[in-house]
Amino acid sequence: MDETPWEHLFVEAVGANEAGDPERAFRTFLTVIALDEVPGYAKSLASTNIATMHLRSQRVDEALEWYERAVDFDPEGESAAVALGAKGMSLHRLERLEEAVATFERMLALPVLPEPQRLAAEQQLRVLRGE
Repeated sequence: MDETPWEHLFVEAVGANEAGDPERAFRTFLTVIALDEVPGYAKSLASTNIATMHLRSQRVDEALEWYERAVDFDPEGESAAVALGAKGMSLHRLERLEEAVATFERMLALPVLPEPQRLAAEQQLRVLRGE
């Protein structure tokens, strides 16, 4: 099966990021997000990648905004769970515990949540609550 043009761009962006070229990765992920034919889950995953890149560069506020954009692109899908899990872990590391708890609770309320992610979110909540 051949890749669609947006899938090719997505793979290119991931490759650029892994090769240590975050600027090219960022631009390419933005291109993916801007294309009309890209499904919401893929825009969500591109946004999560951008958020992670911001976090690595110590741009926390931008990262948290991009995690929210990721959820907005696929609010009830598995990619929203990926974004919320990453956001919750980031908030936990930043010791923003109340926000982390709220984020993991949002994750658990998703209608589509694979069992491993549900278990991980429940475990994080127990840790955050000191249980």
